[in-house]
Amino acid sequence: MEEALFDDLGLVERFVLAAFALDPENPRVLGIKASVDYKRGNREEAVKVAREVIEKIPENITTRLVLVADRVDAGDNEGALKLLDEGLVYKES
Repeated sequence: MEEALFDDLGLVERFVLAAFALDPENPRVLGIKASVDYKRGNREEAVKVAREVIEKIPENITTRLVLVADRVDAGDNEGALKLLDEGLVYKES
């Protein structure tokens, strides 16, 4: 379902804007924003937001994957694997 949701980035962006209006500091909303930003090619902002989210919710795998994708795109496969390994120690609650 999540992949289908991201097929329509405009829809996701509208959701994020509406969610921000309700709770602008919600790390889960920020994580979705990071994913959308990354898919739109705004890597710098996406990585910045993703790092902030991971500090608050380290088990958030969707946000962690933004950081993994950034490392892979930068040619840092070892860094990507390290981020994945770190994420495996958490269990989504």
